[in-house]
Amino acid sequence: MTDRPCVVAVERTEDTLTVVWSYPDADAFNVQWWEERGRPRKGVEVAARRYTVRDAEPHRTYGFSVEACQKRFLGRSTCTPWYSVVVPAVRSLPGRGFADAGHP
Repeated sequence: MTDRPCVVAVERTEDTLTVVWSYPDADAFNVQWWEERGRPRKGVEVAARRYTVRDAEPHRTYGFSVEACQKRFLGRSTCTPWYSVVVPAVRSLPGRGFADAGHP
C-alpha cells in the first residue's frame, strides 16, 4: 500500500462537513479531523469512502486526514500514509452540493 487516498469532494451545510475520497481497495479507513489551530480529534475507523463531521461551524476552518488500511487476521494492519486536506471556512452557504476538492 504505497499510494494514499485522494479527497475528491467536500460538502458543507449549516452544521455538517462531509469529505469524500477515492481509493481503489481497502478494508477500512482511519479518519481524523480538527478545528483550525486545534488538536486532532480521536481517530475513527470507517468502511465507507466518506465521513461527516456533525455540529461543524460554517465559519471555521477544518483540517481532515484519512489513511486506507488492509486488515490482517491476527496481525497488524498495513496502512497508506495519511492524506490531509484543509477545508476553509465559508462566508455564506450557497446551498447544498459537492464542490471539487482537487487532487494533489
